[in-house]
Amino acid sequence: MSEITLVSKEGTKIQISSQFSNLSGFIHNILQDYQQNEDISLASVSFINLQMILEYAVHHNFQVPQPPRCPITSPNIADNVSDPWDAEFVNRLNEDQIIDLVTATNFLDMKSLMDLCLAKIACMFKYKDIETLRKEYGITEEFTAEIEEKLKSDFPWAMEAESND
Repeated sequence: MSEITLVSKEGTKIQISSQFSNLSGFIHNILQDYQQNEDISLASVSFINLQMILEYAVHHNFQVPQPPRCPITSPNIADNVSDPWDAEFVNRLNEDQIIDLVTATNFLDMKSLMDLCLAKIACMFKYKDIETLRKEYGITEEFTAEIEEKLKSDFPWAMEAESND
């Protein structure tokens, strides 16, 4: 088993198994032309996010885990994932940390962890009405009828829960 060296945007180096490429399309593609002992720069991934990503990868033994349920059935993430560790992992993060982690996993093309983070965000919105969300997120402006129709046509899945509940 070979190791690769990942370099965070702050310049911190971390060595990890090359099996990480099983979870990251970005790393998988880089390893196609990889020269032994070459550092892999992750200019868009902070050291803190890289640590969390690697914790996730090690926990799952560098294998893609079962994805969260879709659609989300409960506002409790633990009800939507098969591994209790995954629920504990995302539950310890605040909203800003989850959004930062989504950005990092998008850069790394790491669908399994991105899906877990997005499932957590969906749980945070589950069963909340528009007024509650407006208050929580400080949204004050009203949508015009045209904007509302465009959003409904662009994102029809966002209205599914409203019509199914």
